[in-house]
Amino acid sequence: MQYLNPIEISPIVRIANYHSQASMYYKRRIPDIQLLLVIDTELTYQIKDKERHTIKHGELLFIEPGTEHVLTSGNDKGAISSIHCEFTPNQTWVSADYRLNLNIPVVTKLIDFDKMHTMYRHCANIYNGYSNYKSARVNAIAKDIILYLCEHWGNEASAEINSRLQNMIAYIQQNITLPITRNDIAEHFHITPEHVNLLFKKHIGVPPSEVINRERCKMAYKYLQEGHSVKETAFACGYNDPFYFSRIFKQIFNISPKNIIN
Repeated sequence: MQYLNPIEISPIVRIANYHSQASMYYKRRIPDIQLLLVIDTELTYQIKDKERHTIKHGELLFIEPGTEHVLTSGNDKGAISSIHCEFTPNQTWVSADYRLNLNIPVVTKLIDFDKMHTMYRHCANIYNGYSNYKSARVNAIAKDIILYLCEHWGNEASAEINSRLQNMIAYIQQNITLPITRNDIAEHFHITPEHVNLLFKKHIGVPPSEVINRERCKMAYKYLQEGHSVKETAFACGYNDPFYFSRIFKQIFNISPKNIIN
């Protein structure tokens, strides 16, 4: 059996749909992975001889292929959207050819539901349309969706931790032109600088300093395109040393800031 790391995922989508919810009762066993998004409704999912799950608005259900289960709903409001797929071509989950090198929960509570909702609708719209690159586009959107889910599955952070991290990133973005450091973040959120560093590295894979530099350089890119000098841009984006700014900018974008100026 092959164990896939998230970066190795190359999904093949068989079905992508989005439809209004209606009362339903399905007793079934499906041949491929189903990633089912619940929108303004509620479902129940019962695996044979196992725990029963209730899936509410803003949650995603992972249905493992080959598993006998019952999927029901008594509601006639809201919507559900599904992607049926394999995570890699020429292999099947049901035949135990591969597994994902992460623990996948049956139900995932999404932090950014609106983003996921938009991606699901877009995927279904392309799937139901006609274009030369339909399959490639659908598979590309599905990969984005699955990698987004892998971030949830991989860090095993609670909703409270994820919410705090998002608030910290928002704080950085709102104060990006100031000489902000992890100490400022720690003081604002009433935790230690070491804890700030641990949260960032464990759950998004980089220290807070890298997030700060990336946000500053994203802003700097726009300034440079507007014709501002490297020195002006550095000071406007929170850097006191234009030479240090240039070095960081090149590390992030692999191009010198002076080559961006129109």
